[in-house]
Amino acid sequence: MDTLGELSLEQELELQIVRKQASQLSLSQAQNYIVEMMRQMMIRDNLVDHLLTQTGLPQAKYSQAILFQRKSA
Repeated sequence: MDTLGELSLEQELELQIVRKQASQLSLSQAQNYIVEMMRQMMIRDNLVDHLLTQTGLPQAKYSQAILFQRKSA
């Protein structure tokens, strides 16, 4: 894994498993899954923001670094 925007081999395998499982979901199940994943991502973002605040790291620079990694990936 060279950059923050790339997945490890293990993560790629896990993603393949999730993709296969997702293809077997009903529309309603898939919608519920998406909403739950978004909720969990928001919680993760809140945690990262909290940790950055606690460590004194500038959040804006962190966000810019993440965005740059995604654009260059």
